[in-house]
Amino acid sequence: MRLHRIVLLVAAASVATVSTSAEALETISVAEDQRLLKYPTDAEERVGTIPSVTTEQINAWLKKGDTADDVFKQLALHNAADDVLTSPVLKEWVGYMKLFNKKYPKKQTSLISTLTANYGDDRLTKMIQVAKSSKVPETVNMAKRLEFEQIHRWLGQQETPEKVFLLLKLDDVSVEPFLQPQMVTWAKYVDSFDKANPGTMTALLPAFGRYNEQSMVNMLIAAKTVPSTEHIAVRAQVELTQLWLRIERTPEEIFAMLKLGQAGDNVLESPLFIA
Repeated sequence: MRLHRIVLLVAAASVATVSTSAEALETISVAEDQRLLKYPTDAEERVGTIPSVTTEQINAWLKKGDTADDVFKQLALHNAADDVLTSPVLKEWVGYMKLFNKKYPKKQTSLISTLTANYGDDRLTKMIQVAKSSKVPETVNMAKRLEFEQIHRWLGQQETPEKVFLLLKLDDVSVEPFLQPQMVTWAKYVDSFDKANPGTMTALLPAFGRYNEQSMVNMLIAAKTVPSTEHIAVRAQVELTQLWLRIERTPEEIFAMLKLGQAGDNVLESPLFIA
């Protein structure tokens, strides 16, 4: 009887936690959206300040009709790897992109689409998360803007959270998804997707269906200690608890699966129990 009470307490604690966490779901405010929609002025308006990119070269590219994507490669930005977001050459390319878009409105492109085409969703997402931790405010602002644009690009393409999970290669079972920097972006996308589709709440368990229950529980416990992924972990944990209730998983089975019996007299101090 004591065992039944312990397992039911675990389930009750999970449901109580999600109701509190749901109120703190991270969303991007309208004011923040507007602020992040602007690149730093010098990155937008100035071209030709780097010796290798002269005004004459800019004009020559425009006259030939070289696309912004072509110039991106000519400047070797497609090979800049993790340094691309901090490269001063990127600022020059942004300036060229604006000029090109203005002159050839039917061939317009954007920074986020060009970066995605050259680096892929998963790699670009990792680069953005790294840039957000930069000590240079200009880099942080650009990274936040790119994250915003990336999320809204997926929304515009009507990508489901599960599809984005795959785009970000979070389905790789050889690594723990909650330890990957792109998980932060995916968590934000889930929030944005649910907000854009009122009355729906994304089911998270299908995305983690490649993991067994024990591995999933351990991952969720670890993820709850990270502020940026805590609410997603709590939601997934509640879904898992509700699944157990629907399939009538017995308290003994859950107790054994969580290996709480190995904790002995310290069962109440186990992170699995606290979870």
